[in-house]
Amino acid sequence: MAKSALVCAALAVAGCTAEGNAGTASGMAPKASAYLTSALDVMEKHSLVTADVNWSKVRRDAVARARKAQTPAETYGAIRQALRDLGDRHSTFFDLQEASQALNAPADGLMLPEGRHLAGAFGYLALPPVPSDPVAAPYVRA
Repeated sequence: MAKSALVCAALAVAGCTAEGNAGTASGMAPKASAYLTSALDVMEKHSLVTADVNWSKVRRDAVARARKAQTPAETYGAIRQALRDLGDRHSTFFDLQEASQALNAPADGLMLPEGRHLAGAFGYLALPPVPSDPVAAPYVRA
């Protein structure tokens, strides 16, 4: 999750300053098309549910949504929707401003998992609280 989000955030940072070129046959500029393709490649490679996803459809739908994009920034909506289409509820996309805020956010109040090795073959793992049971449900196994 974090790895994919950070990679997508890195793509956003790299692509935000790119200028669009003359449109392709679909109307999408080459730099916008390359950016969208790179983001989709990252998603497919790192998705937790990649084996369950019809990637041809996800890609086709994303390209259709961004068909008139002239800049990488104009593909963001298509990228966000492609991530929602995965249905994994783990991945997210940050544009340049969101990535900057997330990467520069103060650590105050940030709770990280804590683990300790106890005597023998025992260990202790404390996870940060989650806002509700439905949020935690996908991570909990009885």
